[in-house]
Amino acid sequence: MTPSRIHHFLWDAIKNMYDKMFEMERHAFLSGYYKAFALYAVPCAYCDPCIPEVEEDIDHTAKRLCPFQHKMRPSMEATGIDVFQTVRNAGYKIKVLTSPYEDIFFFGLLLLE
Repeated sequence: MTPSRIHHFLWDAIKNMYDKMFEMERHAFLSGYYKAFALYAVPCAYCDPCIPEVEEDIDHTAKRLCPFQHKMRPSMEATGIDVFQTVRNAGYKIKVLTSPYEDIFFFGLLLLE
């Protein structure tokens, strides 16, 4: 099984993490942190297949077809964040998984100002 296909087996967990991060961002915003911004890990798992990705026209109008635009945020990796070092700096242990039988942990980042 290639790593790109593993994503599909984790969809429920990924969606749960996305929903939790979205709820935390919304709670922070409603609590007065109007610049709250959540960043996720791994690609989106809300739709199979991703509706904008199956569009044949390669332009930005396909993004409007996404039914979860209000929840989607960029991944930490997409913004250039070194996730491994950031997680370590926060005091968590993280390592590259070498077996499909190891426990998987997802990390998100909620930025507040």
